[in-house]
Amino acid sequence: GVRDLRWDLSGVSIVRYLDVRTGRVQDLTRNTRYYNPQPSPEGDRLAVVEYAVSGETFLTIISALDGTVLSRQRAPEGVQLTESAWDGGKVYCAGLSADGYGIYEAGDLWKTVLPPSHQKLVNLGGGDGCLNWVSDRTGVNELYQYHLESGELLQMTSTRYGATDFCPVGDTLYCISQTLQGKQLFSAPLSSLKPRDARFEDLHSY
Repeated sequence: GVRDLRWDLSGVSIVRYLDVRTGRVQDLTRNTRYYNPQPSPEGDRLAVVEYAVSGETFLTIISALDGTVLSRQRAPEGVQLTESAWDGGKVYCAGLSADGYGIYEAGDLWKTVLPPSHQKLVNLGGGDGCLNWVSDRTGVNELYQYHLESGELLQMTSTRYGATDFCPVGDTLYCISQTLQGKQLFSAPLSSLKPRDARFEDLHSY
């Protein structure tokens, strides 16, 4: 995002990309209000969340070649979109409403995948028939995986103080977690995880 020197609410965004062959950083869009770009599996499109000046949010699909708008869909009524993720040719969005965070499938009409619940839902990702995100449903941040076809929800991690920035690389899962010595980087074999069944609506009670 690029903030205005005087007016905070008049800032704009620039979607940029790095050409790994030349090392050059180039602008794909300028003076837009696009955030959280997510590339399609083919890499030819980007799903972005567009924050309009009117206060509405849109799921906007742009060309990864030149930034041309390919489609633009207004968020469901009463929902502010925050992030998006691809699974195959479908796009799913996390959205915040008065009832909390939910997950919605984009299409001719929005379809509710998981109804809103009062928990954090960030770092949405998708692929292989699953959606992944980080939630504080249990009181600390953990990694979750939702299987779109079966509706099965799994809590993938269980940490003492919670964790963030989960990143699977090959057969290893990396994350950052709090310790008595401060935040540190951890890794664990994916095969060592012990997923447990979870219910999206079951929340920790303080």
